[in-house]
Amino acid sequence: MKTISKVWGNLYSSLGQIDSKCPLENALVKRIMRPQQYRERAKMVTERINAQDTILEIGCGYGGLAQEILKIMPVSYTVVENEPMLTLAKKFLGDRVEYIDAEKIEMLQDRKFGLFISVYCLSETPAEYREYVLKEITKNCQKIFIIDLDDTVKPTPKMLEDGWEMLPVNIEKWIEKYFIFKKKGHRRTKYNTYMGERKK
Repeated sequence: MKTISKVWGNLYSSLGQIDSKCPLENALVKRIMRPQQYRERAKMVTERINAQDTILEIGCGYGGLAQEILKIMPVSYTVVENEPMLTLAKKFLGDRVEYIDAEKIEMLQDRKFGLFISVYCLSETPAEYREYVLKEITKNCQKIFIIDLDDTVKPTPKMLEDGWEMLPVNIEKWIEKYFIFKKKGHRRTKYNTYMGERKK
């Protein structure tokens, strides 16, 4: 199953050398992965879970959000990423999490998790992969924390030129089957935050 869109293929090839102890010294990492945002999101997440919860994060990047969550609450944590970023995440997070190659996502189909996390990942993933995750993986999770594009977004010519392949992600269509959720829009962007719990 295809996991890497053109935009991420381009970004991965542009990463170059990254110091796992100081990843933000890499200009590309600094531009797209901001520690303050991770700290704010980690606080939002940990307010809604307990130490017995298990977390699954799809699209963990170099592991910034996972690291901030684990600083607050040492929960059982599984991350999923493509090989280039998974290699970096392993250097950054060590043995504190379980690592799953995005190409082998099917191995998670029957596993249950307390919380599903995806931040700016689903809309940047090829449609078949995205729908598999939303249909087959989230249904086994008790809670969700998703930040992603509004379903109405259409790629502009500039986005397509830059390598974006995304289409409207239809997150709500899938998660409303399984979850009662709150949706919060982000000012000045077309991103939404979805937080919710499994329907009884």
